[in-house]
Amino acid sequence: MLYSKLSEQQTESSLSNAMEAVGKRFVQVERLLQSSSHRVSKIAAQLHTLENLCGGNANKRDEARGGKGYLPRNSTMPEKFAGAAESWKTWKEDVAEYLDSVNNGMMTFLDAVGKEKGP
Repeated sequence: MLYSKLSEQQTESSLSNAMEAVGKRFVQVERLLQSSSHRVSKIAAQLHTLENLCGGNANKRDEARGGKGYLPRNSTMPEKFAGAAESWKTWKEDVAEYLDSVNNGMMTFLDAVGKEKGP
């Protein structure tokens, strides 16, 4: 009889300890979920900002016109670079303008990349 009372008390104590541990773990998981949710929202906002900076609406504009611009894209594509140093600057500007016409905001992006310092 004494053994069964001790066994009951030990079982209740073990059960109580287990429930306390589960409760603490639940609080930890709940905090982690809230933190993760906040981070995902923050990343989504940053992605939205990047899309706007890079002209994310250009594709929608083209889709509204059936995927076609005012001029066929092939007709506005710059010629292949001939390799002459004198024509580099003009060719580079033509390519940047073409890319900007195909993907709105690309020229701004390319200018920013061009200003970056190398490693």
